[in-house]
Amino acid sequence: MAEFTNQLKIVVIAKIDDDTLRELSHLPPSAKVTSIGSCMEDFSGEKEQACLAEADVVLNCIGEASLISQLWPSLKRLRWMHSRFAGVDHLLFPELVESSVLLTNARGLFSSSLAEYCMLGCLFFAKNVRRLNSQQRNQHWEKFVVSELRGSTMGIIGYGDIGKACARLAKAFGMRVLAQRRRPQLCEGDELVDEVFGPGQIELLMSQSDYILLTAALTPETRHLVSDAELAAAKPGSILINLGRGPLIDEQALIKALRGSASIAGAVLDVFETEPLPATSPLWQLENVLLSPHNADMTADFLHQSVRHFAQSIDKFLKNEPLGLHIVDKMAGY
Repeated sequence: MAEFTNQLKIVVIAKIDDDTLRELSHLPPSAKVTSIGSCMEDFSGEKEQACLAEADVVLNCIGEASLISQLWPSLKRLRWMHSRFAGVDHLLFPELVESSVLLTNARGLFSSSLAEYCMLGCLFFAKNVRRLNSQQRNQHWEKFVVSELRGSTMGIIGYGDIGKACARLAKAFGMRVLAQRRRPQLCEGDELVDEVFGPGQIELLMSQSDYILLTAALTPETRHLVSDAELAAAKPGSILINLGRGPLIDEQALIKALRGSASIAGAVLDVFETEPLPATSPLWQLENVLLSPHNADMTADFLHQSVRHFAQSIDKFLKNEPLGLHIVDKMAGY
């Protein structure tokens, strides 16, 4: 751990008018922001270059790696980089991965909102909300059978912080929970999980699940984790929910499945392979899809919370104490 004889110097990658930066008022006296910018031009001056060379920490509030990778040669003293977001697949350029720089992210901070959205998706299909809306709009009174969540099964692919938050609510509804993860042993003693599955058992999990939830990180190994074979193995009538990353699902295979060539009955999608979702995508028109514009965790202050949490972790970093932030395994990709 490096020793800091003066203030910890922080470079912030963000637009200067980013409202979340007011949360940096929570920084302790032992740290100060020396430079803020969102493009190479912002850091091209002599003063800004000196700030980069002296920076101990980078707070990244922009979702792309291109700028940071360009600045990388100038960040000669960098010890820690924090991402305001949970996803880091876009940040893992080779030089950062191979370096000793600590990388943290906002993993776990947004899990509660995502879990609520997951249950919304389950209830949307269980209670046939699409039909309810149609009948109300058309002033049509016709009773129909609905389903219960109680007694059904939720299978979670990529069981981590978000998956656990979803499992907690699923249990409150009386659901059975199946969990799949790269290291199944980490579920040992988890009272929320009824059965654990390993990396090669995704089709088995899907064949037993009424609601299939994806919350995995995006890595080269998880890209198109769910494609034709997995969709064909799904339990008849099951609902697929993606709250992880869009490319976890082979979107064309999913569209084909939703049109009737597989067992999947519907999908709840907050993330997509291309964002914004192109107007030409058939997903917009499918009645058995509930989609949202990647905002399931977008509460009024979610990014403010993330920056504030970073600022409040500075003293712990200086004292070499546990940060209370998620440390990314750069080789694993999450």
